[in-house]
Amino acid sequence: MPDGIVVVGADGRIQMANPAADTLFAAEPGGLVGRSIEDLVPPELAERHRRHRAAFEQRPTARPMNAYDKLLARRLDGSTFPAQIALAPVTLRGERCTVATVRDVTAQLATQERLARAVRRTLLAEDRERIARDLHDTVIQELFAIGMGLQAVVGELDETAPARARLDSAIDAIDDVIRTVRTVIFDVHRADDDVPLRTRVVETVAAVAPSLGFEPEIVLVGDIDHRIPPVVAEHLEPVVREALTNVAKHAGATSATVAVEVGDHLEVRVVDDGRGPGGRRPEGRGLLNLAERAAALGGTFHFGPREPSGSEMVWRVPLGDGA
Repeated sequence: MPDGIVVVGADGRIQMANPAADTLFAAEPGGLVGRSIEDLVPPELAERHRRHRAAFEQRPTARPMNAYDKLLARRLDGSTFPAQIALAPVTLRGERCTVATVRDVTAQLATQERLARAVRRTLLAEDRERIARDLHDTVIQELFAIGMGLQAVVGELDETAPARARLDSAIDAIDDVIRTVRTVIFDVHRADDDVPLRTRVVETVAAVAPSLGFEPEIVLVGDIDHRIPPVVAEHLEPVVREALTNVAKHAGATSATVAVEVGDHLEVRVVDDGRGPGGRRPEGRGLLNLAERAAALGGTFHFGPREPSGSEMVWRVPLGDGA
């Protein structure tokens, strides 16, 4: 949109305005002339604007467009927009006036915000890559070394030694941790891939299925690929995996359903037909991770029994305006 230009007299009233100014401020053609310039400022800022105008009249010096930050202009319909304004003192018909050039910078600020988000995503991706590299080069290698050391000890024990079973269990636990870390590394590497989120959910469920001993049912509702902002999307796969891993470890289930629904919120619901938690307090870090992920996004987390048997996990977070 072209810049709006208004000429303001010493009394603060608009003497002339170009058609672009009429359009910019939602006025009828010629509708700005004769109005107070404070009509184009939000009411709560009008008095401050008068003081600034009086100070400018005392020392009328040309000021470029970028000399002001975070200015807010008001249209005649009451709506507002971010603006940049340039001021230039002039003399017309012997009267000292001020020419104000007004630019709507809504699109410019939106572009700046998109660029800022892109920079933040780039920095986040770099951090993820560094973390993944550190996990692979240090943590996994150290776990391998510990596991091999334990296996060597097991080899020296008698088959019936009581400690042997405990060591075998510890080795299996280390193998589980290594698989988990590898999964995290895989997620980090593909976080910025172009694989649709819907496909990634299906692949995540398929990856956990061998641990369950069956293929869970998958229900996907809504525009999962486009409605979920990146800051929320990065949690979806880990949430699905953690919930199904909990079923595999504790539920003794023969079937499960994973439902992902997108509306004003993202809701992940995982139900199974296992023995359920009963009155027991859930064990392990996994459910706590799910609760913390939900809380970090302003959402909620629920885990409990369902009728007639089994358990239900509901992870729900708002999508907000970024979706």
